[in-house]
Amino acid sequence: MKKVKLDTIIDGLECVSDDTQVYYDTESGETILWMEYGDNDIDEEELEEGWDSGRLIPLPDQFEINEYHMMEAFPVFLSLQMMM
Repeated sequence: MKKVKLDTIIDGLECVSDDTQVYYDTESGETILWMEYGDNDIDEEELEEGWDSGRLIPLPDQFEINEYHMMEAFPVFLSLQMMM
């Protein structure tokens, strides 16, 4: 597995919406955009093969990313870091 570039993951997360899912390709190190309707980076068969083989890893969708919780947890994290 290649090293994961944080910028690649961040760019992928910015594309997540109601109609899209983003996958990380462990072989190429790139993100793959899958839209319910529209042009996709790969076809459905390639998506299924990549998913089954473990090559494609889904990034969190919009319901798994809780920005408010992240903001709430950040000051606690900083406080714990200062105590160490």
